[in-house]
Amino acid sequence: MDNFNVYRFERGSVAERWEYVADQHAHDAFWRR
Repeated sequence: MDNFNVYRFERGSVAERWEYVADQHAHDAFWRR
């Protein structure tokens, strides 16, 4: 992974994220855990 940065609130729906991910599906799978 290149230049991956995530800022998340576990308890709310606020999520600020920016990243360079080649596989969008893998990225979505990561966020749906």
